Amino acid sequence: NLIKRFAKQLIKISTDDDVFPIRLGGDEFLILAKNKNNEFVEESIKKMQENNLDLPFIEKLQYSYAIASYSEENDTLKKVLAEADRLMYKMKKEKGNYKTELKKAIKSTLNK
Repeated sequence: NLIKRFAKQLIKISTDDDVFPIRLGGDEFLILAKNKNNEFVEESIKKMQENNLDLPFIEKLQYSYAIASYSEENDTLKKVLAEADRLMYKMKKEKGNYKTELKKAIKSTLNK
C-alpha cells in the first residue's frame, strides 16, 4: 500500500512531458528528468514534502533522495545512478532512526 501511495505521489508531481517516474524495484524509484536542472528537481521534491505536511505521523511517507546529473561528455548512466545511490544512502543515514519513531506512533495508536 505504501509503495502504491508513493508511486501515486511521484506521478502527481511529474506533470511535465520530460519527467518520468520509474520504479526500479522494491521500494526504490527513479525520476528521470530530461533536460531539467537541479532546481526543477528540488522544486518537485518540495511539492512531495508539502503533500505530507497535513498527514498524521503514521500516514506520512518517509523517503530519502539524491540528485545526480548526467552529462554525455563525462558520465555513463551507471556512474550517475551509483552516485545518486551513494548520496541517497548518505541522506538516509543522516535522517536518524525513523523506524523507532514509527514503532512509538503505532504503539500509541494501538493503546488508544
